[in-house]
Amino acid sequence: MRLVYFHIDELYRDTAVAIHLKKILKKNKIKVIFGNRRNYRLIKMFSWIFDAVIFPKPLFLSFAKNHKWNTNIYYLYTENIGIIANKKYPAMVAKGVLDQNFMEGETYYVDSAKRFFLWGWNSFNIISKLYPHLKSKLKVVGHPRHDQNILNKKYKR
Repeated sequence: MRLVYFHIDELYRDTAVAIHLKKILKKNKIKVIFGNRRNYRLIKMFSWIFDAVIFPKPLFLSFAKNHKWNTNIYYLYTENIGIIANKKYPAMVAKGVLDQNFMEGETYYVDSAKRFFLWGWNSFNIISKLYPHLKSKLKVVGHPRHDQNILNKKYKR
C-alpha cells in the first residue's frame, strides 16, 4: 500500500478537502496520513517513508530551510487562489500560485514540486504563459471545497 502525507494547515478550512482526498485515494489503495505544523519537523525528517507529501502551497517547503525532500511533493491549494485568479492581474495570480520566494528568485520550492493542483483555468493559463517551463507541472482539478463531489448532498441546490 502506498502512503501519502496531507498537510492540514487550518483545521476547519482544510478538513473537507482532506476527507474527500482520503476517500478518493483509498479507492486506489493509497493510505493518507494527516498532519499539521506541530509535526512538520517529523515529516521533514521522515519524508522518505511517504510516496508523496501534499502541502497547501510552496511556502510550506520554505519552512524547511532548503531541506532536500526524499519524496514527491505536490501542492493542493486550500484557500485564496480562486479569489485572485483574475486574468486582469497576472502578477497577483503568479504570486498566489508560486509564492513570494519564487517571485524573488528562490525557485527551489517550486522546482522541486512534482505537480500543482489548481482550481481553474485562469491560474493554469496565466502561469503557463508567464512560466512555460512549469506548464507540465500544472493540473486543473477544480475547487477543493466547492466541487460537487465534496459538498454534502443536502446542501446542493
